[in-house]
Amino acid sequence: MQKNGTWLRFSMAGLIVASIGILPACQKKKSGSAALAPASTIEKPKRVHLQTIVVAFKGSIAARKIERTAEKAKTLAQEVLTMSKSETDFSALVKKYSDEPSPHSFTIADHGVELKPLEFPRDQFPKAIGDLGFSMKVGEVLIAPYDKSYSPFGYTLIKRIE
Repeated sequence: MQKNGTWLRFSMAGLIVASIGILPACQKKKSGSAALAPASTIEKPKRVHLQTIVVAFKGSIAARKIERTAEKAKTLAQEVLTMSKSETDFSALVKKYSDEPSPHSFTIADHGVELKPLEFPRDQFPKAIGDLGFSMKVGEVLIAPYDKSYSPFGYTLIKRIE
């Protein structure tokens, strides 16, 4: 499904957003459409280290005074995604663009995996972060679009570090 220039794909694991031709666990066909790779070829990690940029809008983070509209947040998130393709320092983009008040880099252990020091359980994060984070390749950057229950704080750019 295409909406406003952004391709949205749905999978059993949840919503996977593809912008500018990036689809996790997908392969492009010559026609330009994407097809999900067979489940047997995808190795699911036990833990992932992620960095995030939350591009919020008025009312999406109750404790923050943010004046941008949802449409402007979506546009800014797309611009930051584009910058992330050429910017080698994602941390600089985090510092400049994230409206998230909490740490922007963390390691998440999957369901049923014993936690190591400084790790967080997957269920302590919005569903979009876990679903996308565990489906991404190392170095990949994706956007979780705003959804009140799936990605409740705004448009979240997620980069898998490890």
